[in-house]
Amino acid sequence: MRDAANLRAELDDLRGDLHKSSGGHRASAERAQQKADDQAPTGPGGETELEEQLRELGEVLSEYTGSIEDFVKEHHLASTLGAFVLGVAVGRLMGRG
Repeated sequence: MRDAANLRAELDDLRGDLHKSSGGHRASAERAQQKADDQAPTGPGGETELEEQLRELGEVLSEYTGSIEDFVKEHHLASTLGAFVLGVAVGRLMGRG
Protein backbone atom coordinates (compact mmCIF):
# COMPACT_ATOMS: atom_id res chain seq x y z
CA MET A 1 0.00 0.00 0.00
CA ARG A 2 2.94 2.28 0.65
CA ASP A 3 4.09 1.82 -2.96
CA ALA A 4 0.68 2.87 -4.23
CA ALA A 5 0.73 5.97 -2.00
CA ASN A 6 4.22 6.90 -3.19
CA LEU A 7 3.17 6.39 -6.78
CA ARG A 8 0.09 8.57 -6.30
CA ALA A 9 2.20 11.34 -4.71
CA GLU A 10 4.68 11.18 -7.57
CA LEU A 11 1.84 11.41 -10.09
CA ASP A 12 0.44 14.47 -8.33
CA ASP A 13 3.88 16.12 -8.36
CA LEU A 14 4.27 15.40 -12.07
CA ARG A 15 0.84 16.83 -12.83
CA GLY A 16 1.68 19.95 -10.85
CA ASP A 17 4.93 20.39 -12.76
CA LEU A 18 3.11 19.91 -16.05
CA HIS A 19 0.52 22.55 -15.20
CA LYS A 20 3.28 25.03 -14.35
CA SER A 21 4.92 24.55 -17.71
CA SER A 22 3.33 25.70 -20.94
CA GLY A 23 0.07 24.09 -22.03
CA GLY A 24 1.55 22.72 -25.28
CA HIS A 25 2.97 19.64 -23.58
CA ARG A 26 -0.16 17.46 -23.64
CA ALA A 27 1.64 14.57 -25.29
CA SER A 28 4.33 14.45 -22.61
CA ALA A 29 1.66 14.53 -19.91
CA GLU A 30 -0.10 11.60 -21.52
CA ARG A 31 3.19 9.71 -21.77
CA ALA A 32 3.92 10.38 -18.08
CA GLN A 33 0.45 9.15 -17.12
CA GLN A 34 0.86 6.03 -19.25
CA LYS A 35 4.27 5.34 -17.72
CA ALA A 36 2.86 5.69 -14.21
CA ASP A 37 -0.04 3.39 -15.06
CA ASP A 38 2.38 0.82 -16.46
CA GLN A 39 4.46 0.94 -13.27
CA ALA A 40 1.49 0.43 -10.92
CA PRO A 41 2.04 -2.71 -8.84
CA THR A 42 -0.27 -5.48 -9.95
CA GLY A 43 -1.23 -8.70 -8.30
CA PRO A 44 -2.71 -11.89 -9.69
CA GLY A 45 -5.38 -11.33 -12.33
CA GLY A 46 -4.13 -7.81 -13.11
CA GLU A 47 -5.51 -6.27 -9.90
CA THR A 48 -3.51 -3.52 -8.31
CA GLU A 49 -2.20 -4.20 -4.84
CA LEU A 50 -4.69 -1.74 -3.33
CA GLU A 51 -7.66 -3.39 -5.04
CA GLU A 52 -6.50 -6.78 -3.78
CA GLN A 53 -6.20 -5.49 -0.20
CA LEU A 54 -9.66 -3.91 -0.39
CA ARG A 55 -11.13 -7.18 -1.63
CA GLU A 56 -9.49 -9.08 1.23
CA LEU A 57 -10.78 -6.51 3.73
CA GLY A 58 -14.30 -6.97 2.37
CA GLU A 59 -14.05 -10.73 2.83
CA VAL A 60 -12.82 -10.38 6.43
CA LEU A 61 -15.58 -7.90 7.29
CA SER A 62 -18.17 -10.26 5.80
CA GLU A 63 -16.92 -13.02 8.09
CA TYR A 64 -17.17 -10.73 11.13
CA THR A 65 -20.70 -9.73 10.15
CA GLY A 66 -21.77 -13.36 10.42
CA SER A 67 -20.21 -13.74 13.88
CA ILE A 68 -21.85 -10.50 15.07
CA GLU A 69 -25.25 -11.76 13.89
CA ASP A 70 -24.72 -14.97 15.86
CA PHE A 71 -23.78 -13.00 18.99
CA VAL A 72 -26.89 -10.81 18.69
CA LYS A 73 -29.10 -13.88 18.29
CA GLU A 74 -27.61 -15.47 21.42
CA HIS A 75 -27.53 -12.26 23.54
CA HIS A 76 -30.41 -10.20 22.17
CA LEU A 77 -31.16 -8.31 25.41
CA ALA A 78 -27.54 -7.29 26.02
CA SER A 79 -27.18 -6.29 22.37
CA THR A 80 -30.32 -4.16 22.48
CA LEU A 81 -29.22 -2.41 25.68
CA GLY A 82 -25.74 -1.83 24.25
CA ALA A 83 -27.21 -0.32 21.08
CA PHE A 84 -29.44 1.95 23.18
CA VAL A 85 -26.52 3.19 25.31
CA LEU A 86 -24.40 3.76 22.21
CA GLY A 87 -27.28 5.69 20.60
CA VAL A 88 -27.66 7.92 23.67
CA ALA A 89 -23.91 8.59 23.75
CA VAL A 90 -23.78 9.46 20.05
CA GLY A 91 -26.88 11.65 20.44
CA ARG A 92 -25.27 13.60 23.26
CA LEU A 93 -22.07 14.06 21.27
CA MET A 94 -24.04 15.28 18.24
CA GLY A 95 -26.01 17.67 20.43
CA ARG A 96 -22.84 19.37 21.66
CA GLY A 97 -21.75 20.35 18.14
